[in-house]
Amino acid sequence: MKKILLPTLFFFFANHCLVAQVLHHPQGLCGTPDFRMRTIHHIAANTNPTESFTTKYIPVTANLVGNDNGTGYYSEEKTMEALCKLNTDFEEYGFLFYLENFNYINSSAFNNMHPDTFLFKDTMFQFIKDHNTLNTMNIYIVQKAGGWSFVSWEDWAGWDYTIYPPPIIHTQGHGIVLDRGFLDDLDHLFTHEVGHYLGLYHTFNWVEDWNVFSVTGTPDTAYYDVYDPGTDSTYTFHWLVSRVDGVNCDISGDLICDTPPDYLPGFQCNANQESNTLQTDPVGATFRSDGTYYMSYANDACTNRFSPQQADVMHGVAEGPRSYLLYDQTVPQELSVDDLAMIYPPGGETVVVENDSITLEWDMPGADFYLLTYGRKANNIFLPIKTNILLTENEYPFKVTYPDKEHYWIVRGVSKYFPCEVWADTSYFMPTDVVFTDESKQVELLELYPNPVSNTLYLHFPKSLSSDIAFDARIFNMQGKLVRHQAVGEKRKVDVSGMVNGVYFLRATVGERVYVGKFIKQ
Repeated sequence: MKKILLPTLFFFFANHCLVAQVLHHPQGLCGTPDFRMRTIHHIAANTNPTESFTTKYIPVTANLVGNDNGTGYYSEEKTMEALCKLNTDFEEYGFLFYLENFNYINSSAFNNMHPDTFLFKDTMFQFIKDHNTLNTMNIYIVQKAGGWSFVSWEDWAGWDYTIYPPPIIHTQGHGIVLDRGFLDDLDHLFTHEVGHYLGLYHTFNWVEDWNVFSVTGTPDTAYYDVYDPGTDSTYTFHWLVSRVDGVNCDISGDLICDTPPDYLPGFQCNANQESNTLQTDPVGATFRSDGTYYMSYANDACTNRFSPQQADVMHGVAEGPRSYLLYDQTVPQELSVDDLAMIYPPGGETVVVENDSITLEWDMPGADFYLLTYGRKANNIFLPIKTNILLTENEYPFKVTYPDKEHYWIVRGVSKYFPCEVWADTSYFMPTDVVFTDESKQVELLELYPNPVSNTLYLHFPKSLSSDIAFDARIFNMQGKLVRHQAVGEKRKVDVSGMVNGVYFLRATVGERVYVGKFIKQ
């Protein structure tokens, strides 16, 4: 890692995070605040790690940032996919992140942050402060964050530099800002940033820099200057360098004892999931960085875990500085495909189209969102018409443009607690315009009553139609099958007793006019 020291600024660059740490904050890449309390790390580093945890449910506000004109939002569907990936990584460590709400923000400046005008400027931090939803973990998904992803914080002057490591106040002002390009890849970067949010440093502390150590030698302590804009003062800060033998492991490096030393902010793993670079600690012991930790800067394919003590720290932070997140710990109902009912149209059936439209209906207890895809099928090829429509209702009307063609539809249920979709089997149906087959005749709606009906259904025609005209009434079920054919006299009534309960269409042809009505038999 290359460090550039300016009179009041440090900038840190890494392979996937810009830590333009305007060193108003002395710790961490990715713009990561170290708000944790010293005691949390002391306990975690000096006790046996917890082997299992009671799951903590963490609410998330997904702030989807768009342009000033209301365009350019990240999609809800992809946001749920990113949360799914996050939960997959955190599941064994006793955390589940659930979607409390979506929030849509129009700001071209924040959506496409430029380093010279917005990135890591007062306006950026004020923006986060103004838009955070309290008592939730706020993530901001933007089009471009200077090409990087990072965690930011509210109050630059909120550090207590008399404590090592320095705690930060105003934790409700923090937000995780994510460049959407990294979410599209569904890698572990989101997991890495949430690890910071829950109190973890990198396995390499940013002061542990092999690019410098390899030239100057590895010191016991690294020193650096910290500028505090709140007091317009510069502090000389120190940080102990981690060692292979673990001496002072709880107050050096990442302050955790079950993660080995790592001085590399960015490396490719070898076949042993270690760095190719051989490093030397302050007492001459050599080692290679372990690339399996989410909090390292190893290539993404290598990272796959938190250490037990890292998990302890995260739970300590959730129960301490971020305890405001734990207001709802009700164990949620898991989603199951067995609970999904594709109600209408029934699978494999021919269905009547009313006014060129049909309404898909389904049910899935516990789902908060649905992703709907439908289209038509031709020669065993699926031709989508609409894909991944995010819905909160369990029905959806659409206009049928391909009558007498086989259609398919798929529903994926999504819970705010379980963002990984539950898939349904693909359902098929054949829409038909059987009610409107005689295009040479004019079609008018027919009033039927009572509706719903049990025994006798009455037909109400316009007054202009002579009451002494006899005609035939045909009743079709929702699959387009003729179930009753009856002559109708001047009393304009039809006997529907004995019919199976359900929804039906009645069609009456009188001269050049066709009258159509819909009724429910109960």
